[in-house]
Amino acid sequence: MDQSKGRRSGFFKAWREPLGSFVFFFFLLVLPVVTAWLSCETIQANLEREQQQQSLDEMAEMTAHMARLANPETYFQEALRRLNDSFRWASETADIGRISRPEILELFLFDAAGNRLNWPAGEPLTKKKISEDYLRLLLEIRRNPGASLTRRDQSVATSFSGNYSTVGNLARNPETLVNFQGIGLRKYGAWFETRLPGGKEGYLLAWMHPESISRYQLAEEAIRKIQKLAGKTFVFAWIDLNDMLNNSCSAGRRLQEVGLRLLAAEGLKSGFKLANELFAINDTPEGIRLVCARQMPLPPPFLQTFFNLLRTVLPVIVLFLIWKTAFRVRFDLSASLQFLMIFGFTALTGVAILLTASMAYKYEKQNSLVADNKQRAVEILEKIDRNFSASYGDLLHQYRHLISQLSQGGEPEKILAPLTLAQKEENLAFAGFTDQFGNFLFKAPAAVYAGAADSIESKYANLIGGMAGQVVRTFNSSRMPGTTYSESDPVGMRSLSSRPVEGLLGNRSTLQNITFDGDETLTFMDLTINEGDTASGCLFIVHEPRKMQIKYLSLAGQNISRSAGFELAAFPKRHSEKGAYYPRFSYTAELPLWKLHDLVNQTQVSSFRHGRIDDREVLVAAIAGHNLKNYNLFLIMPFERIRAEAQKLSNIFIAATVMSLLFIMVLSLILVKSLITPVSMLAANATALQNRRNETVETVVFSEANELESISTGLTDLILKVREFNEGRSVKRHLLPPEPLRHGAVTLDGFQIANSREEREIYNFSRIDENLSFAFLMRTDLSGIEASLTLSMARMAVRLITEELNVHSTYHCIKDLEEYFRINLRRRLGGDLAAIIVNHAENRILYSGCGAIKIVLIDPVSGNTEKIQFSATEPGTSEFHAEGTREAEFAPGRIALIVSPVFSDMCSSRLPQILPEMLARSKTDPTLREYMQQQIESACASGFTESASLLVLQHHESGEQKS
Repeated sequence: MDQSKGRRSGFFKAWREPLGSFVFFFFLLVLPVVTAWLSCETIQANLEREQQQQSLDEMAEMTAHMARLANPETYFQEALRRLNDSFRWASETADIGRISRPEILELFLFDAAGNRLNWPAGEPLTKKKISEDYLRLLLEIRRNPGASLTRRDQSVATSFSGNYSTVGNLARNPETLVNFQGIGLRKYGAWFETRLPGGKEGYLLAWMHPESISRYQLAEEAIRKIQKLAGKTFVFAWIDLNDMLNNSCSAGRRLQEVGLRLLAAEGLKSGFKLANELFAINDTPEGIRLVCARQMPLPPPFLQTFFNLLRTVLPVIVLFLIWKTAFRVRFDLSASLQFLMIFGFTALTGVAILLTASMAYKYEKQNSLVADNKQRAVEILEKIDRNFSASYGDLLHQYRHLISQLSQGGEPEKILAPLTLAQKEENLAFAGFTDQFGNFLFKAPAAVYAGAADSIESKYANLIGGMAGQVVRTFNSSRMPGTTYSESDPVGMRSLSSRPVEGLLGNRSTLQNITFDGDETLTFMDLTINEGDTASGCLFIVHEPRKMQIKYLSLAGQNISRSAGFELAAFPKRHSEKGAYYPRFSYTAELPLWKLHDLVNQTQVSSFRHGRIDDREVLVAAIAGHNLKNYNLFLIMPFERIRAEAQKLSNIFIAATVMSLLFIMVLSLILVKSLITPVSMLAANATALQNRRNETVETVVFSEANELESISTGLTDLILKVREFNEGRSVKRHLLPPEPLRHGAVTLDGFQIANSREEREIYNFSRIDENLSFAFLMRTDLSGIEASLTLSMARMAVRLITEELNVHSTYHCIKDLEEYFRINLRRRLGGDLAAIIVNHAENRILYSGCGAIKIVLIDPVSGNTEKIQFSATEPGTSEFHAEGTREAEFAPGRIALIVSPVFSDMCSSRLPQILPEMLARSKTDPTLREYMQQQIESACASGFTESASLLVLQHHESGEQKS
């Protein structure tokens, strides 16, 4: 019993550590994987929502485009513009065919002289003379907007178009399809200044008859055209909401009864999702619902890629852990690495969690802020639209005050003088006050006389002069007992104005939207009532709505910019002149605004777009104006402000992440300082002892009294005993000349670059006579302390030979040095040596040496360099004795370099490049040491791993030496 229990306890004891290690590493692996999974899932969900919203926005644009194609006005407007552009590129007019049947679209083509051309080809040339006369009238009004039509001209225009007012309307709106329903005509008209084949000028005139257009045919053409552009991913359909049996679907498909009921239901959003399909709808004014549908787009493969990577990597890691546990494999890891792994995994996991939470919060916060800004933008735009009516409340007070003064019997010219100033400032188009018979007592402008027609104001004067008397008589007739408003219409009120007399009187003393002879106006009309409760005069004040709206938008835009930092923009719902766009026409080139303008025109609901305008990232909201009925309003909001607001808490998360990392780093440093640092110092001291170094040798102290402290104490004593041997390397450094030698006109200088722990070179230069200077460079083939001691003894021996023994021969100097080592020290003198004596009296240098050291002589006049190579021998050999002492000329201006073997290749390649600069510097600098050291360090960088030296000898000119 005890034996079995002991075996079990032994088994558990043997396997406890491997199983514990397996569980530890398994959970250490699971935690980052789960964190990464949650992060990827959050990113995937965000990307899917963005992709779905992007698809719905794209489909909404498609349905808006379909609605534009299914609307006769917009369809033929674009078709006529394309037709006009086709003449420019065609070779013959006969190559251009008509775009619709003759009963729908009448087309008339003229040359520059106004002569009718035989086009469209194959059709009889009818109405030739009258169409040419009509074009003549149109061009005349276009050139002179204030011109009036004679009775004959009016008759010609009426015979051709149905109403002579069409001439003025078309002349003011070139290249625009104009609706004439306001003057009682069920037709549209347009004219274009075109460019005929061959570069000739011409004109195109078109009449469209909407009664002959099949709305089903336009809808069918719209879905067919958009299907070609969109591809097979999308499906398009149209449904007649008044008769669901009339429907069609693209790509030869059929709508089922259930689908028809769903798509024809009331109250559907413009974009919605059913099952795994996305839908976008748009209704035309004719009651046709246009539908765009597509399958849900495939989600981004972000999460799938993560799982694929996990399937590849995770089994390998798990199998590795099982193998390590089953076979009890142990890995020798340093304590620093183990701490790094533990704290690294913990820190990375915490950072990933914080960053994931920050990213998720930032996305949700940004979506919330975008939604808030959208709602706020719609409220601001609706308030701007709503306040337009209230914006001219002051005008009503002023005009009613004028009426009260006129009713009291004052002089009209004095009372209504402010209206003259307002008309000059273009705050109103026309103002007139008449008596009960329609005779003007006041006009603004005053230069307009009855019957004259030299400006547009004359038309208002003629119309209002005839209407005012009718309005007064009708009002007065209602004051008689038993009578009401007169039903007679002697001046043709219904044909001149969009409102009958009863409508004018019912809304008097207010600003009314009235169309005068096809011109839309905002008009104030009121009567002066005398003591007998009868009208004695009539005041008409006519405003142009577009100018009033533009001025109001300008003031509202300034207020919005100052208060909220947003930008207001407005596009006319129908294309107009450039001055009708606020704040400027160039905004029509900005894609977000133009797409929203198109979308709002078709849907008449608020829409939004995220994009870039003027290189700014913006969020744009748009609504269709109701009081500002001629405009679509846009509010441009900087998106950077939304992003910065959403980033605030993310920055807090990031700050928390940085603080947690700093805490982990401090904790790691404390643990490393108390335990890992002493252990690493033991290893460093042992390595330093092996390499004979003393920089890293320090006393190792542990905070706990244990066996490690004993080891460190013993190792420290051992290192201190050996330290004096490692200091030999620093002895040689103190033997190098600290300052350059200046002897007469000659300067000797040098430097040494140490990129290794092995110091294997030494140099020296000194003055040995009044006319002699000595320079010496040696490189040993020994290493360690032997190299340092050898170099030190060689330097002292050379100085003794040259200065004390007065040996002034380079050959004998090196020969005596070799004998000194061989006889007195019983050591071989190996390596590379070079000795140079400068004879100042004779301007010559004498040199001897052996090995790979080179001498480079530079002539500043010719720019030539001479490289002197010694024999590859050792001192004391027959080859060295055979060379003896050599000499060379060293005239003023010359430079000599004694180059270490380490720099030999560098000098061969680099010297020609730096030679011009070096010669230039030699004339101004007393020594070239700093320049040469910079060039060598930049050229070699870390390309060599040994210590190396270079000596520079300069023979200055007399002027240079003086400076």
